[in-house]
Amino acid sequence: VVTGIPGQGKTTFVNDIACRVAEKHNWTVAIASFEQHPQADHRRALREWYLERPLQHCLPQDLERADKWIDEHFVFIVPSEDDFANLEWTLDKCATAVIRYGARVVIIDPWNELDHDRPPDMSLTEYTGKAIKAFKGLARRLDVHVIVVAHPTKLTSGEIPRDRKSTRLNSSHTAES
Repeated sequence: VVTGIPGQGKTTFVNDIACRVAEKHNWTVAIASFEQHPQADHRRALREWYLERPLQHCLPQDLERADKWIDEHFVFIVPSEDDFANLEWTLDKCATAVIRYGARVVIIDPWNELDHDRPPDMSLTEYTGKAIKAFKGLARRLDVHVIVVAHPTKLTSGEIPRDRKSTRLNSSHTAES
């Protein structure tokens, strides 16, 4: 699970990992995305990673070369308007990407945008534990790496997350030791 402060590059970090394993090991990566325009956003980021420069500085033939590389190494899992993209739907589509396209890495980004249909008698902690077990089971069963990106809610102005405060305290305490 990858998480952190909003706007600090979680998706960029995970995209970098995906691109590096695609390039170095010739792996296929499945990206399950539940945001507005995931294919366009991810394709733009993947093109820039592959071409090592902003798209406005690329020629049409550069974009074609990047798109060919993306099409060879990436599969996008995107729900339609009619899909109920809950945990079970996501696991099924990820398994299909592994079996059909040979994906070696599956990325769920963002976790927060899934249709979470937690039963009323199940706590959030229990539901999260169930989901983690399900993703671990998928990883073991299909011998695939699973990365889940969890985007926390936006911070209010001036707010420092509790875990960031404790990191600062731990860092300063370690430096003094």
